[in-house]
Amino acid sequence: MLNPRSGRAFGAFASLFSTLLLLPGQSHAAACADAAAFDVAQTYFFAEADDDNNTGTELWASDGTATCMLKNIRPEADSADSESSNPGGFTRMQVGDRTLLFFAANDGTNGSELWVSDGTAAGTRMFTEAGINGGPASSFPQQFAVAGGRLYFVATAANGQELYYTDGVAAPTLIDINEGGPPSTPADLVAAGSTLYFTASAGDGKRVYRIQGEGAPEALAGDELPQNPGTLTVAGSGEDAPLYFGGDSRLWRFDGAEIAEVMEQPTELLTYEVPFGLAAVGSTIYFAAYDDASGFELWAADETGARQADNIRPDVASVASSLSGFAPAELGGALVFAANDGTTGPELWRYQAPGPKATQIEDIRKNSTTPSAISAFVKVSGGDRLFFSANDGEHGTELWSTDGTTAALVKDLVEGSGDSKPSKLSAVGGKLYFWTTEVFSRRSSDTTEYYTRRGLWVIDDPTADGGKPRQLLSLDDLTGKVSGSGGGGGGGALDPGLALLFAGLLLLRCNTLNSRRHSFILPALRKFN
Repeated sequence: MLNPRSGRAFGAFASLFSTLLLLPGQSHAAACADAAAFDVAQTYFFAEADDDNNTGTELWASDGTATCMLKNIRPEADSADSESSNPGGFTRMQVGDRTLLFFAANDGTNGSELWVSDGTAAGTRMFTEAGINGGPASSFPQQFAVAGGRLYFVATAANGQELYYTDGVAAPTLIDINEGGPPSTPADLVAAGSTLYFTASAGDGKRVYRIQGEGAPEALAGDELPQNPGTLTVAGSGEDAPLYFGGDSRLWRFDGAEIAEVMEQPTELLTYEVPFGLAAVGSTIYFAAYDDASGFELWAADETGARQADNIRPDVASVASSLSGFAPAELGGALVFAANDGTTGPELWRYQAPGPKATQIEDIRKNSTTPSAISAFVKVSGGDRLFFSANDGEHGTELWSTDGTTAALVKDLVEGSGDSKPSKLSAVGGKLYFWTTEVFSRRSSDTTEYYTRRGLWVIDDPTADGGKPRQLLSLDDLTGKVSGSGGGGGGGALDPGLALLFAGLLLLRCNTLNSRRHSFILPALRKFN
C-alpha cells in the first residue's frame, strides 16, 4: 500500500497518474504504422527526438489527426546522440499529379543529402541513390526555393558551394555561375512566379542574378550596382513584380529591365544593416530606415520612389527610435508590425496606405513600457488573422491573434503568469501548428528534477474568433537535477485527503477512457508539480 507521507512513493504514483491523464488528442511519442500515408500538401512535417523510444532527431508528421514519427532515417542514433538524421528545410513541390516533400537529412552513410517523401515511410528516401557527392561527404542542401516547376537549392561538392535544381524526377543539375573559378556561394533565393532571383559571386563581386523559366542565369544590369546586395524581396505577384533589396546601406529596385537606387542611408551607421525588415503589401514595399531628423522610422517605396510613411516617435531623432525589432506582415491590405511610440512601449501597430498615420492596434502590456515581446507573425492561407506570441504581463508569454483592428489572447495555455512560450508557428493545410515549452519541477525525497515539457498544438479552424488550440503531442525532457533539502518523505509529502482525491480521480479516468469529461484533470494536476 502506498504511504501518503512517502515522497518516493508519491513520485511513482504521480508519474503513473500523469501518464494515464493524457488529454484527448494528446499522446507521447509514437512511430507511424507501416501503412500510414499522409497527404503531403495537408501535413505538417517536423524534426523531433523520441526520448521514450530512444531515437535521435528524425522525421515526424502530423495532419491534426495522426501525429507520429514517419521514418527513422538514421536508426543507429539515439536520443542523446548529436549525430541524428536531423531533417530540415522542408519544402513542398508539385511533381506531376502529386505533391512531394523535399528536405535535407543524414542517414549516417551518405552524409547530409537531398531526400524526398510522398507521405509514407516506404516512399521516404534519398532523392538519388548516390547523392550529390556520391559518398559519405555531406553536400548540405539548403535554401530551397520552387520556381517554374523546379526545386532550386544550394549544395556543396568538390567545386564548392553552388546552385542546383531538379524537376523532382531527374537527378539534380549543377548551375555553375563562376565556371572554372572559385565557388559562387549563392544565397538569398526568392521566387517570383517562374523566375528565381538570388545573389552570387562570379569573380567580379557579389551580384543579383535571375533565372527565367528554363533559361540560363543572368546578372541584373544597372547604371550603378551595389557591392553587397541582400534581403531580396518581391513586391506583388507574377512575373512582372518588382524586386527590392538592400545593399551598401541603400535600397534598390529592379523593375524587370534594370537596377536603380531608391534611397540612400547615412554611411556612418556602420553597425546597422539598413534598410531592414522589408515586407510587401501589394506593389509597395515597407521597411525601417533612418534619417537625421527622425531616427529609425517606417518608410515605404514603390515605382514613384521612397517616402517616410510615418514618424511614430517624433520626440526622438536617434538610432533608438520607434520601430521595435520590426517583424512586419501583410493583413487585409495593411501592414502590421511592432513599434514603440515612447509612451506604451513596443506594441502592436498597423499602417494602411496612403496613411498619413499609423495606428496602434493594441496596447498588449498595458500601463507599462516593458516590451510585450511580440514575435514574428503567421497567417493561415485564406484566413483573416495573424497569429503571434506576446506577453501582456499577466498571463506570461502566450499565443495571441489580431484581425488588424484588435488583438486578443487565444488561450492561456499555462494558467496564471506562467509561460507556454509558443514558437515555430506554421500554417499548413488550413491549420495552425505551434510548439509550447514549459519548465517545471518534480520533487522526490532527496532531489528536485527539472523538466522541460514541450507540446505540439494545432488550431483546426483559425477563423475570425481565433480558434481553439488542441494538443497533439507532449514530450518531457529532463534538464537538470538538484539535491533537495528535505529528508525521508518530507519533500514530497502528500496529505492523506489529497491521496484519496487522486485515487478517486484515477478511478474516474479509468472509467472514462473514451470520454472527454476528464479534460479538466491535467491542468489541476499541474498545481501539485
